[in-house]
Amino acid sequence: MVVTFTNDAWGGTPSTDRNLYVDALLLNGVDLGKHAVLMSGDAGLSFEKTAIIVPPPVPVPPVGDTLRLSLSEDAWQGDAHYRVTLDGVVLVADAVATASHAAGAHDLLDLHPVLAAGPHSLVVSFNNDAWGGTAATDRNLYVDAISLNGLDLGKQATLERTGDASFTFTSAAAVIVPVVAANDTLHIGLSADSWQGDPRFLIFIDGKQVGLEHSAAASHAAGQVEFLDVLAAHTAGAHELDVRFNNDAWGGTAATDRNLYVDSVALNGVDLHAHAALLSAGDAVFAF
Repeated sequence: MVVTFTNDAWGGTPSTDRNLYVDALLLNGVDLGKHAVLMSGDAGLSFEKTAIIVPPPVPVPPVGDTLRLSLSEDAWQGDAHYRVTLDGVVLVADAVATASHAAGAHDLLDLHPVLAAGPHSLVVSFNNDAWGGTAATDRNLYVDAISLNGLDLGKQATLERTGDASFTFTSAAAVIVPVVAANDTLHIGLSADSWQGDPRFLIFIDGKQVGLEHSAAASHAAGQVEFLDVLAAHTAGAHELDVRFNNDAWGGTAATDRNLYVDSVALNGVDLHAHAALLSAGDAVFAF
C-alpha cells in the first residue's frame, strides 16, 4: 500500500513546515505495526493478510443503567465545556461539546450509573460561556435530549451563559442482569432524520427482543453514524436480526420527516453489507 503526500510546504524552520504522519495501520481491527513520516513524496507500507484474522476482544457490556445525553454547541473562540452531576455526585468533571447546533449535529455522552428506584436529579453545568456582542460571536451549550435505557425523557435546555441546567426523572426498580461472557458481537451503525424528536426502535434476534427501546440521534443528512453493540452467544447456523422502527412522523416535506437508517451491520468485525432506510414505522430484517 502506498500513501502519497501531495502538498508539502516548507518555510525554512521546523515550525513553518507541513508534514504528514501515518501513525498506525490496522487490518480488520488488528494493528499491523506500521507507521511512517512523510516530509514529501510516498510512503510504501507492505503487509500480509493471513488466513485467520483474530477479532478484537468482545467488550464487556456495562452493568447498570444507560443514561444518554445528546448535546451540541455554538463554538465561538473555542468549544463549550461542561460538567455532569447526578444526585450530587460528579460523574464527568470536564467534558467538551464539539457538535454544531446550527448544523443539527449531536454529541452523544453515555453514562452507566446503577440507579435505585425513585426520583433522581441530573445537572449539566456550562463552564465557559463567551460573548462577543452578536449572535455569530457567542459560545453556548445545548442539551438536546436525554434518554434512560433507550427511553426519551423529553428533557432539553439551552445554556446561553455559565450556569446549570437541572433535570429530574424517575427510575423504575432496577433489574441488573449479571454479565455473561458473549461469543459474538453485532455492531449496528444507525442514523436518523430527527424532526420533532429522535426515532426510537427495538432490536430482535431470532424473534426475541434484546434490551429495551433505543433511540438514534446521529444526523443522517450530516453523514453521522452512531453504533449499537448487541452481545450474544449465537449457535452455528442461520440467524435473523430485526430492527423495528416505532415512531415515524411526517410533516409533508423532506425537511419535516422522522426516519431511521440502518447504515451497516457487522458480526465480529466482518461487514455483512446490510443496510436499510426505514421511512415509515416497521421492520428491517437481516439474515446472517
